Amino acid sequence: MFQLRSITTIAALAGAAVLFACDSSERMSAPKSPSTGSGQQALVDHSNTQDFPYERTFEHPCRTGETITLHGTSHVITHAVMDGSGGIHLDNHFISDATGIGVPSMDEYTGKADNRDQQELLNITTVVNEDERVQVHGPNPGDNFFFHTMYHVTVNAMGVPTATVDKYDVHCSN
Repeated sequence: MFQLRSITTIAALAGAAVLFACDSSERMSAPKSPSTGSGQQALVDHSNTQDFPYERTFEHPCRTGETITLHGTSHVITHAVMDGSGGIHLDNHFISDATGIGVPSMDEYTGKADNRDQQELLNITTVVNEDERVQVHGPNPGDNFFFHTMYHVTVNAMGVPTATVDKYDVHCSN
C-alpha cells in the first residue's frame, strides 16, 4: 500500500511539472538557424566545392604566329543560403592557376586568380553566369593576356548550388 501511494505521489508531481512546462511554452523556441547576414534566418544552407582541370591550345591573342597550350585547375566554391523571405544569398569563389608554353618561342606563361562574387537573388531556383578572368603573364608585358572561363552557377529548388563550365576565351590585356 505504501509503495502504491509513493508511485501515485511521484506521478502527480510529474504531471504538475509537465503542466507547468506547457504553461510556459511561449518562452520556448526552436534552435536558431544560421543568419544570412541581412537579418533573415537561413532556412537552407549548402556549399559545393568543384575542381575544373583544363588544357587549352589557342593562338596567342597578342602575338602573331605563336600558339600557346595552357593548362591548370579552377577551384570553384559555391555557397547558397535560402532565407525566410524566399530569397537566395549566393557566394561564388573562383581560385585558379595556369601554366603554359608558347610555340615556336618556347616562352613560359603563368597566371593566378582569386575572384569572389556575392549576390542576393529573389528566386529560389536560379542560374547565374560568372566570368572568371585569369591574367596570364608572358616574358614581356606585351605578351600578357586574359584567359576567361564562363561558368553557369545553378541553384536548384533544394538550395544546392553547382557550377558548370560554359566556354573559354582569351584576349589581350593591353
